[in-house]
Amino acid sequence: MTKSFSCKDVGIDCTWSTTHESEEAIMSMTKEHVSLVHKEIELSPENYCKFKSLIREADKPRKRVSKDSKKVA
Repeated sequence: MTKSFSCKDVGIDCTWSTTHESEEAIMSMTKEHVSLVHKEIELSPENYCKFKSLIREADKPRKRVSKDSKKVA
């Protein structure tokens, strides 16, 4: 089953997204994107878990983090 993740899911104003069948592959691509484009974001264990929890089946609606919620550090 195909899964997806995007920066917008975390509340980041960025159009990047990725789709893959493997959560590990999605997280690998996400880590690479964050390190190259969002250097201000620390991919701490807490943020890693938060990002991973927002991976969804590609055909299901996404739960997005609002800008008013706790910011990613």
